[in-house]
Amino acid sequence: MLDWVLGGATPTRPTVFAVNIGLAAPSSTAGNEIATGSGMTRQTVAFSAAGSPANTAGNSVALTLGPISAAGTVVGIQLWDTLAATVGNMLLYGTLTTSRTMAGGDSLVFGVGTLLASLT
Repeated sequence: MLDWVLGGATPTRPTVFAVNIGLAAPSSTAGNEIATGSGMTRQTVAFSAAGSPANTAGNSVALTLGPISAAGTVVGIQLWDTLAATVGNMLLYGTLTTSRTMAGGDSLVFGVGTLLASLT
């Protein structure tokens, strides 16, 4: 981001943005993504233009993750540059405002504008 803003480089923008969730909080070195064997897979997401003064961008369509095959408490979320599991670059990460306890067969749904990304 700094290179793009300050002219130090011309980075290539990702063509795919995909979201997945995790049972542990993600960090800059580990996404803690739920394993594909759980029934959970990365899902494509699109974002609206960043708003001002909130400096956030929200998902522009509803997003459903799941269903998950086994119970667990979802804590984290990540944004990737590919749909392929276990590869790619984690672009953004965070924790859910409220953890979600899921039973087998549950899905996690984000309504329009409820998945927010910011650079704060």
